[in-house]
Formats: sequence, structure tokens, C-alpha cells
Amino acid sequence: MHRIVFYRSLTAAALLLSVCGQASADATAATGAQSAEPVVVIDGKAVSRDEFRKFMAWRATQRGGAGKPEQALDDLIDLRILSREAERRKLGERDDVKRQLDLARANVLATALLEDMRSAYGITEKDVRREYDQQVKSDPGAEPVPYPLARRQISQMLVSRHLKEQMGKLRSKANVKRFSLIFLEENED
Repeated sequence: MHRIVFYRSLTAAALLLSVCGQASADATAATGAQSAEPVVVIDGKAVSRDEFRKFMAWRATQRGGAGKPEQALDDLIDLRILSREAERRKLGERDDVKRQLDLARANVLATALLEDMRSAYGITEKDVRREYDQQVKSDPGAEPVPYPLARRQISQMLVSRHLKEQMGKLRSKANVKRFSLIFLEENED
């Protein structure tokens, strides 16, 4: 059962890693050659230290902790091999897979935009952690959500505080047509 859940979560990681590939190349130029050194080469394609760190961070959010690096590397190798096989079988052309990839892509892009906006307004990781700690302290009886899982939402909240006006402008440019959500109530039976 654990492996089934793991392989399902690999699907989301596949898009993350493909997007991280370009981000990794950009970060490497800025941070130096050491982060570009590969941790593994799979069928001729290198996975850099920076990309592996991003995979470890993603993995931590999925499992509540990154675990052992050796196991994470094995999981990353499995991910790449399974992803390559899925591409060989042209599974990305199926409508259900396209929808999942579109959602995963939207999620990655939204996270990147939030990080960009957070950086533009000088909101640091320390600010995000401080806000998280304050929220945990404000409700001592509640079971806190692990920080890696809450980080994106808290970042979004801090950015929103600084960007309410900007969000209004962005929403006004978007073509949004809302429909009734009554079908959700119908499906509860």
C-alpha cells in the first residue's frame, strides 16, 4: 500500500521536477558550479544537487519529513524511470492525464509566482516561519499543520497583505465566469 501511495505522489513530482530543471539551471548560474554537480545520471540525464534538494523539499511536504537521502535518491531514480516509461507509452496524451498535468502545472506556476511576489516585497523565509509560529501559538489546543505543508498558504497570506491592490488588478484582467456550486450539495447524498 505504501508503494502505491508513493507512486501516485510521484505523478505530481514529475511535473515539479521538469519545471525545476529550468529553475535549477537558472539557480546554478547564480550560485556556482557546485550546485550543478550531479547526484545521479539516469540514462545520460544528470540530476543536479540543486534539483535533488528541491525533490527532498517536495518529499518532506508529502511525508512530513524528508527521510534518508539515500532512500530519497532511490525514489527520485524510480520517478525518472517511471516518468520516462509513461512518456514512451504516450500516457501524457490521455485526457485524464492531461487534466492532472494541467493542474500540477498551474500549482507549480502559482507557487513560483507567490515566491516571486514574496521576494519582490522582501518577505523572507524567516517572516513566513515567524507567522507560522505565531499561528501555532495562537491556538495551542489545535494540532498544528506541519510547517512544510502550511508554508505555501502562509506565504500567500503574507503576500496578500502586501498585494491586495495588485491582486485586484490581476483579477480585473482575468476573464472569470463563476457558476453555481450547488452540484456539490447534490453529491453529498
